[in-house]
Amino acid sequence: MNKASKVGICIGFILAGLVLMDSVSVTAHNYAPGSDWLILIACPPAICLMATETASLPVTVLICLIVSLMNAVWYALLFGVIGKVFGEGGYLDKM
Repeated sequence: MNKASKVGICIGFILAGLVLMDSVSVTAHNYAPGSDWLILIACPPAICLMATETASLPVTVLICLIVSLMNAVWYALLFGVIGKVFGEGGYLDKM
């Protein structure tokens, strides 16, 4: 695992945490923020949070953990590919 993948994992967990806090805030205060497209771009697995609307608390926590892990894996893969292509000794340096 290269350094870019590790950075991607951290960013993935942070973004997933922010999305989860936003979804809790929206649910608690009953308002629509209007930035759903931005949330889905930053955290694609957030679409799974729709299942938490009628779920019990333990299931909601489990779904949130799964969404966080999915987002961390997504960003690790994304940053790993970016690191391989643009990083030092990457594919672009060999051209």
